[in-house]
Amino acid sequence: MFRRFKPTLSNRWNQPNLRRCGRLFSSIDHSNTGFNHSEEDNITGVHFVLHDRAGSLMNALSIFNKFDINLTRIQSKPSTHASARAFEFFIDFEGNTDDPKIKRALEELELIAKHMDLTQSLEVPWFPRHRSDLSDIGKKVLSANEDLPSDHPGFHDPTYRQRRDEITRIAQEYIMDSEIPLVDYTEQEAECWKLVYNTLFDMYKLHACEEYLEIIPKMEK
Repeated sequence: MFRRFKPTLSNRWNQPNLRRCGRLFSSIDHSNTGFNHSEEDNITGVHFVLHDRAGSLMNALSIFNKFDINLTRIQSKPSTHASARAFEFFIDFEGNTDDPKIKRALEELELIAKHMDLTQSLEVPWFPRHRSDLSDIGKKVLSANEDLPSDHPGFHDPTYRQRRDEITRIAQEYIMDSEIPLVDYTEQEAECWKLVYNTLFDMYKLHACEEYLEIIPKMEK
């Protein structure tokens, strides 16, 4: 029977990354996005090696078609492990090995593959697939923080709260790919953020990660 292997970075199924992605969006309601995955949704991945000859991939894909299995990803690369010319394929598909038709499909695939490994089934967290999804995420994140906690420094400051609501409204009305709106900051606000930025900038070299230090000069441009 086919072997199972733990997903690695090489085949994209990096579980810590998936978990981080899931936590990032878990508190957001995606019911209106059209991309909400239920708990029953799952994806299984298979990694296999085929000889580099005409029709080999078509023969493999025809097996999935034969059993009406929907593929969600296919990726290939030249094999560095096979003695003869061969290609490695990474395919994700809907369903899991508890399904009899998937078991039969994998058994047939194993017959034509030089080598085959099966990943474990993973529940795929929701993530944005279109630019419009990013707009929805932004609005939901902003709306989740509309209410100031009572211990916030500006909680009892009506001027601050009014200004905060104005800037939040501008952000909520922004649609991805449209012209980015400008906020007309007052001189006092500009001086405040200048002080904050310059103070933090001096602390970056000691406390910021390498990735941030690498990208911040480009962001400043």
